[in-house]
Amino acid sequence: MIKNFYDGKDQLQRDEAIRSASLASMTLMLAAHNRGWATVPMIGFDPNAVSKLLNLQPNYIPVMLMAVGFRKEAPRPRDYRRPIEEVVKINTLDGSGLKG
Repeated sequence: MIKNFYDGKDQLQRDEAIRSASLASMTLMLAAHNRGWATVPMIGFDPNAVSKLLNLQPNYIPVMLMAVGFRKEAPRPRDYRRPIEEVVKINTLDGSGLKG
């Protein structure tokens, strides 16, 4: 049944591959953090160049690169973030926020 769901739907297959790789990357980053390692996801690379460099088959898609290692120093403080009450919306994208 699942084979028929994806069969002939190239964009759906690609979207699912990117979703799955993103979730796997997140899990790897959380596991690394749990062991005391630092990670950073990297985008903005040339996927075709990476594919060529790694000799990937055409059915593999480089979704992101990730650096894993030990932190030399504490990270700088985060920039300002909007309060969650301004960002989270109830029931619709333009609905009331958590404040109401």
